[in-house]
Amino acid sequence: MYVFFLCDAFVQFFSFSPPSLSLSLSVCVCVWTRNSRMHLWAITHMYIYILYILYPTLRIIVVIIIIIRRITIIIKQNKTKKEKREMPNVIVNCTFNPPLFSITGTQLRQETLDSLEKALPQCTTTSQNSMGAANGNAPKFMLVNSQPNTWRMPIGQHYCDQRGRCVVFSTIISTLQTEGWALRTTDSHESDNGKDITRLFFWRSG
Repeated sequence: MYVFFLCDAFVQFFSFSPPSLSLSLSVCVCVWTRNSRMHLWAITHMYIYILYILYPTLRIIVVIIIIIRRITIIIKQNKTKKEKREMPNVIVNCTFNPPLFSITGTQLRQETLDSLEKALPQCTTTSQNSMGAANGNAPKFMLVNSQPNTWRMPIGQHYCDQRGRCVVFSTIISTLQTEGWALRTTDSHESDNGKDITRLFFWRSG
């Protein structure tokens, strides 16, 4: 439909065909179509060609308006596709036990990942983070997927009771808040192998 209007406007502007042909087509579409959007465009098109007949000097203005409208639609469509690809949210999956953390979504700052790597092992009920760090075996978030971004960090040989899990959740929430992420909702369920999985969903605050 957009292509038709654009081509037809150029044809009318350069006077290769009489405007009465397009005007007749618009009237037919307006009368016979049952699509509300098509009906609206047909009415608009009909009035445009009435202006063409009465005021030929307005042709260039109409052509410019149609072109600008089409460009605006293309820009909006590209912006929407880009936003969908970027996935503007973060999902933190916490699996117990032993603790396993994965982060999926928008790229996080390295400082945020470093803070989580340092703090989360200390939140476990059987925390041995200081010993692991001394031996050079401190757990790290590893990028396991890039579409979408997914980081994973297992903390083997550790255990989290209910109190420890609350500390873990609080630490994750406060750490992501420093980067502008706000907790929106949570989800919790038990997997087939008996592990508890809690998901924390974050969106950009403000």
